[in-house]
Amino acid sequence: QGGGHPRGMATMVRRLELVRSHGLYTLEQAVYRLTGMPSEVYGLGMRGFIKEGYAADITIFDYDGLKCNADYEHPFRRNDGIKYVLVNGKTAVKDGRFQNVFGGRPVKMER
Repeated sequence: QGGGHPRGMATMVRRLELVRSHGLYTLEQAVYRLTGMPSEVYGLGMRGFIKEGYAADITIFDYDGLKCNADYEHPFRRNDGIKYVLVNGKTAVKDGRFQNVFGGRPVKMER
């Protein structure tokens, strides 16, 4: 199965694996670097943090069970440990399975 790149499926999970394995940051620092920091840097407005009035973009995962499975030969393999993903409050992933729900929309940078 070709036509993709493993970073399309596994970049964030791989980063969290490296944080966990090598103690690069605390989990809280790692999550901020993946969510809040990019939102602040790129001016994404009401995203990147769990706050009232912000977009409900939330991923629930098993930190100890995270494992990226995508590689160059199989770039679309699902990651282990991702339980739920909410995009704008809509459940896109439930029990680790994509729900064919598309809650995303284009985000305009504030800069």
